[in-house]
Amino acid sequence: SLPDETRTRYMITGVPDTGEAAACINGKNSILDIKYMLDSQYGMETSLEGLINWFSQLREAGFIKF
Repeated sequence: SLPDETRTRYMITGVPDTGEAAACINGKNSILDIKYMLDSQYGMETSLEGLINWFSQLREAGFIKF
């Protein structure tokens, strides 16, 4: 769980499936690569800012480093 301040700073919008994005984290895919994968899988434009914010939340929680 993250503090409300962190969630407010890194608002997640326009990301169709964060679970699917998590499945793409392997140390080789960039955030842009993951965005393109989500775009093609869901047939919609994934928000790059929303995706960056989600990864920032994961970083703040200590799950990933970048």
